Amino acid sequence: MGVRLLARTTVAPLAQMEARLAALGGRPTGRWRTACTYMLPRASDSKLHELFDVQPEGGGERYLVSRGAEGEVRVLRAGASISAILAATNTHTARIKVLLDGGVHGCGDFVVRLGQFFHNGTLAGVCIEVEYLPCALATAAAAAPLQALLDRLLPEAERDYCSAQSEFFADAHDLPALVGPEHSALLLVGLLRARILSSSVSTV
Repeated sequence: MGVRLLARTTVAPLAQMEARLAALGGRPTGRWRTACTYMLPRASDSKLHELFDVQPEGGGERYLVSRGAEGEVRVLRAGASISAILAATNTHTARIKVLLDGGVHGCGDFVVRLGQFFHNGTLAGVCIEVEYLPCALATAAAAAPLQALLDRLLPEAERDYCSAQSEFFADAHDLPALVGPEHSALLLVGLLRARILSSSVSTV
């Protein structure tokens, strides 16, 4: 796996972005489907914090993103049984659900995930995640090729959100040294914080 960026547009249609990708040699290789549920503690005076339940397609591993007592970000890898555990503890209530639904494409040294973004069932734009395979460490060396491809697929003027390399992740604890699904989960959480939660509900 390689380093990656995530961006969203509300003006460029999916078909147009797929055409741009095809013109650069991108070819479909699979499906991209990731869901995320944003939850808040049920008790208003609870010491618990907000919780993001990120669910990649496949129904196996899940990634729970939360903040610790000191404000640090934690990413917990969990199995499908976490649903039963969350239901049994009944500590949080779901407030927002988002879904990324589209395809995975190979494009030279890159993997491009491109799909529609749904917010509580309503179409809310198109998301693109660009992954640079030759670099598995989140360093500045990967920023230029990532940004160059993203600029061709989704010019800056068409974006309403783009993650930054600094999001690999100054306040996150216990992340693997090599970029993986945990980092993708944090990119999606970053998008929700910046473009969904700020206009919907207050974060903890």
